[in-house]
Amino acid sequence: MKGFFTFCCIFAFFGYANGQSVTVSEDISLRSDYLYDILGKVDDKILLYRDKGFNHVLQIFDDNLWQKESVELQFEKKRISVVGLLNSDDYFTFYYSYRRKGDQVLACRKFDGNGALLDTATINVTNALLDFQKYYFTVSRNKRYAGIFSFDNDNSMKVLIFDAENMEVKWANTYAFDFSYVRRDFREIQLSDNGGGVMVFQRNEFTVGKPNESIEAFYMDPNSGAVTQLIVPFGDKFIIDYQLAYDNTNSRLVLAGLYGDKFRSRADGYFMLVEGELKFNAFGPDLFKELEKNSKRKITFLEDYEVADIIVREDGGILLVAEMRREFSRKSNMIEGRRQSFDIRAYVDYYHEDLVVFAINPDGSLHWQEVLRKKQFSQDDGGFFSSYFVFKSPTELRFIFNDEIKQDNTVSEYILNPIGDNERNIVMNTEYQKLKLRFREAVQISTRDFIVPSERNSKFNLVKVSF
Repeated sequence: MKGFFTFCCIFAFFGYANGQSVTVSEDISLRSDYLYDILGKVDDKILLYRDKGFNHVLQIFDDNLWQKESVELQFEKKRISVVGLLNSDDYFTFYYSYRRKGDQVLACRKFDGNGALLDTATINVTNALLDFQKYYFTVSRNKRYAGIFSFDNDNSMKVLIFDAENMEVKWANTYAFDFSYVRRDFREIQLSDNGGGVMVFQRNEFTVGKPNESIEAFYMDPNSGAVTQLIVPFGDKFIIDYQLAYDNTNSRLVLAGLYGDKFRSRADGYFMLVEGELKFNAFGPDLFKELEKNSKRKITFLEDYEVADIIVREDGGILLVAEMRREFSRKSNMIEGRRQSFDIRAYVDYYHEDLVVFAINPDGSLHWQEVLRKKQFSQDDGGFFSSYFVFKSPTELRFIFNDEIKQDNTVSEYILNPIGDNERNIVMNTEYQKLKLRFREAVQISTRDFIVPSERNSKFNLVKVSF
């Protein structure tokens, strides 16, 4: 018998009456699955896609995570290669390739929330022997456009934009570049909500002494894919880490990250792309003073911090989120009998600790900054249960995370408002619930709800949190 249980924080979570409720699905076995993907809400149903190799299964849940049915999606061939999935409010599109005689066919199928086929499209056909393609996938923020691209053996890329709403190719181009190592230097493609976007490469010139690095961005026209090039030199700074986003309101590429003055391992400030140039801003003493509250040493730079997220503001500014991440590898030598042979096994410790949130104005100046304390430690789990999830609403952000990485755990949140004021709350307690939550894979399905997967001892559950 299918079942679910709902428990409210006011009763189950030590009296923290924050108003949120938590719903957990029945147990799901993933023993024979290659991967899963939480598609979110389609046609008012919550969908879970499961890749079982030759079988592609859609599990359909209602709002209370009752499983309504399980549907096997049908394709032209049993053996297909999944390229990507893209969900909308009332349908989802499935992109895949398969072999047909001597051809490689790239295709798309549109399904409704019940897994019923709505439409099909053949996107591209190539010779499987002479021109076999390994496809990569990206999507626009409004979930209308899918970007599918591949690399040729020479210094070129093939890019096509597919309109999921109209089930047609918007445009397709092959781009030849005048530099070597296109595949190595490629960073990512950011799509815009009108079917254009930006291809971004990081160029590294090998010089002795100071770095000589730059970003080369190619803006793709939404109607034809014609490109306009922008070269952004890093100058004499050491770029430690950065991320990219696309600002649809202001039609521009967002590039921001951390830099060092003398070393690539020590961050001395942040940078942001402003009107085609990088604006560098050194960390101030207020940040170091705040970080020293939990440290026994004097702090004059950030170490082991990576750019975890960029959140674009409506005014053209951003929130840059940096997270402290460290990995330590340990090796154990085990003597095997009299032969004195050694079995060398590597063990890895994962640390995901404090967050530093920088609110940056459109001109690159600092609006405010906040340190959000957390301390997560795990061993030999890939860090899958660490880090955080950002739940977004019009008035605030919620940074949600596991307090500790263990079987019975407390889940906490920081609620952050537009001027940087924040408070820390307990969201739930997983004690006796047999849950182990992977917040990095969480999916927001409305302004009130999100879904997060739980994996514990080969047991999988969907968990819905409502505020």
